Amino acid sequence: MIVKELQNVCEMAGGKLTNKPDTEIIISGVSKDTRTLEKGNLYIPIIGEQFDGHAFIKNAAEKGASASLWQSSHEIPDVDIPLIIVDNCLEAFHTLAMNYRLSLDVKIIAITGSNGKTTTKDMLASVLSKKYKTAFNKGNENNEIGVPLTLLNLSEDTEVAIVEMGTERFGEIIVLTKMAKPNVAIITNIGDSHLEELFTKENVALEKFDIVKGLPDDGIFLYNGDDEILRNEVKKHDIPQKILNYGYKDFNAYMIDNAQSSAEGTDFTVNGVVYHLPILGSYQVYNAAACIGVSELFGINVEQIQDGFNHISKTGMRNELIALNDFDILDDSYKSNPQNLMSALETLYTLDKHSKKIAVLGDMLGLGKDSDKLHREIGENLNPNQLELVYFYGESMKSAAEAASFNFDASRVKHFNSKLELFEDLKENVIDAFVLVKGSRAMKMEDIIEMLKDFSESKK
Repeated sequence: MIVKELQNVCEMAGGKLTNKPDTEIIISGVSKDTRTLEKGNLYIPIIGEQFDGHAFIKNAAEKGASASLWQSSHEIPDVDIPLIIVDNCLEAFHTLAMNYRLSLDVKIIAITGSNGKTTTKDMLASVLSKKYKTAFNKGNENNEIGVPLTLLNLSEDTEVAIVEMGTERFGEIIVLTKMAKPNVAIITNIGDSHLEELFTKENVALEKFDIVKGLPDDGIFLYNGDDEILRNEVKKHDIPQKILNYGYKDFNAYMIDNAQSSAEGTDFTVNGVVYHLPILGSYQVYNAAACIGVSELFGINVEQIQDGFNHISKTGMRNELIALNDFDILDDSYKSNPQNLMSALETLYTLDKHSKKIAVLGDMLGLGKDSDKLHREIGENLNPNQLELVYFYGESMKSAAEAASFNFDASRVKHFNSKLELFEDLKENVIDAFVLVKGSRAMKMEDIIEMLKDFSESKK
C-alpha cells in the first residue's frame, strides 16, 4: 500500500494542505469507510447519491486517520488532523492513484468485457504468481472507487498487477484505463449487459474499447477474436500497439482446439499444447486462452501455466459447485445476462452425478428496452430433455416462464415473486438433484442458496 510523507501525498493528489503540521506525518494506506479505517490511513470522503463522506470526518479522526482529503465546496471542520484541500475528492482520489501507480516499477494488466473478467483475473493471478509478486482487485472492486483503491493498495515491490475494469455507462472505462495506465489490455467479449445505459451491443463494444486508450505505444492489446462485434471494432481503429487475439477460429494468434468438458473440468489445446482446466464450464476455455496468451508474454512456461490452473482461487458465487446432503448446488448467482446464463445451463447439462437437474433463475437486469425479448428467448431455449424443473423468480422472468411453457409440461415450470414461497416448493423436489441458481446481483439469489444449505443441514 502507499506509504509516503503527507506533503508528498498532497502533491500527488494535486491539493493544498490546510496547515503544515509541526511534525512529519506518514500516510499508510487509504480508506473511504470509517468503519474499516485503520490508524495512519488517508481518509477519502466520497460523495455518493445517498451519503457524503465528509459527514464522517470526526469519526475518521477518532479512528486514527493521519489526514483527509477535503472538497473545497465544504466548510472546513474543527478536527485535529491535516486536510488536503481539493476541488473534487473523487478526481483527486483518481489523480493520487495514477501518480502512485507511475511511481512504481510495476506492469499492469487491465481486463474488461461483458463476461469472464473476474475469472480471467483469478486465472492470471494464479499463473503469474508462479514467477512474479502479483496483486489484483479484491472481490469485484472494478469501478471508479475500486480501481484506485486497488492501485493505492499495491506494495512498492509488486511486479505485476491485474486490474479488472467494469462499466455501466459511457465514459467510465476511459477514466479507469488512464488512471491505471496498463501495459496489457484485454477485452474478453461483448454481450447483452449494461444495455439500459449503453442501449446496443455495438455501444458496449465502443465503451469497452476505450481500455486501449490507456496503453503506451509499446503496450499489447489482446482480445477475443471469435467475437464478431469486437473484430469489427478493431477494424475501425488505427491501433499502434501490438494486437493479439484468441479463440477457436484459425486466424487467432492463440488458437483453441480439441476442447472436451466433463464434471472434472475441460481438456483443451492452445496452439497445439495440451492443458487441463479444473473448473466447470467449457466456456471457461476462452478465459484460459487469454490467460495463456498473457502468461507467455510474461515468460511463464507451460508447466507453470498448468500449475497455476491447478490452484486457481476463484471469486465466490461464480460457477461454484456446492456439495450438500442428497443434492448439489451450482452457484452462479453473482450476475446474469443472456450469454452467461446459457453458458451456465450448458455446464449444468454436463453434470451427471444426480438423477435430475433443476434451474432456479432470477431476473436479468440492465437489459434496457430488449429485456422482455431477451427473457423470452431464454425461456424458449431451455432444454426440456435436460431440466426436470425450472423455477423463475422476479417480474421479468414471467416472460421466460411463459415462453418455457410451450416446451415443458405446466407442472415443470414454476414462477414466484417470493423467495420463501419458491424455496418451500423447491425443497420438496430438490433431493437427488443438481440445482443451478443464477440471477443478476440485485436479485440476491444467494438468499435461496442459504435456505437450501440450512435445509440440507436440517436433514442430517
